[in-house]
Amino acid sequence: MRKALWVVAVLLFAAIGAPAAHADTITYTYVADGSSDLAGTTFTIVSTGGFLSYGATSIAPTTASDVFYDGADNGPITGVQFMSSTEICLDLSCGSLDLAGGGGSYAIGTPGVYTLDIITGGGPGTLTITDTPSATPEPAPVVLMTLGVGLVFVMRKTLGQGLHPAS
Repeated sequence: MRKALWVVAVLLFAAIGAPAAHADTITYTYVADGSSDLAGTTFTIVSTGGFLSYGATSIAPTTASDVFYDGADNGPITGVQFMSSTEICLDLSCGSLDLAGGGGSYAIGTPGVYTLDIITGGGPGTLTITDTPSATPEPAPVVLMTLGVGLVFVMRKTLGQGLHPAS
């Protein structure tokens, strides 16, 4: 039985060496329409930990333009807050979303393209939420081959010890 313990060690090292599975990468991209009061304002947030959730936590965008309001540059976007399905904030400047053109409810956890106004009546913008599934890690063929051959040797020795010689 002790001789078979090396197989357990091999399995343990294979499990330790296997890459960890990751959550899907979710990308949130907002682009203000050219006719919007916020024309020129854009941001992208890439979440490698899955979908974001509503809350008062400010998220630093992965990429962002300045905040433009009525053509005036109000400085760079340093934080975005998805407060609720009806409110989003850029750098603590919050405004209700006009979802009438979006054709349904705005869901931070559902991929899709949403037409919305960050400033009520300020003109449309588009929030696009995309889900990029992560690749499932596959075990290497060499590891599988080694485990298979090891198990064959262990089973052969185990079965061989239980047999009695013919008389």
